Amino acid sequence: MYVFIMLCGRLDLSKQLDSLHLQLHVIAEQRDDALLQLSSAQETISSYATSLSNLQMVLEQFQAGEFTTEP
Repeated sequence: MYVFIMLCGRLDLSKQLDSLHLQLHVIAEQRDDALLQLSSAQETISSYATSLSNLQMVLEQFQAGEFTTEP
């Protein structure tokens, strides 16, 4: 009887361990997806910052009367 209880306990632990491994795998995938989204957002922000800087420079040139159009 004691051996049977030990085997059942080990099976339960094995199932719990498998479940924890699966949860860890899912969480790791979610983390990786979040990191990809973060990287994409950072690239977008950098692009917007560059565009804003360029627009500010053009506005300053326009306000200073330095803005010319090329043919």
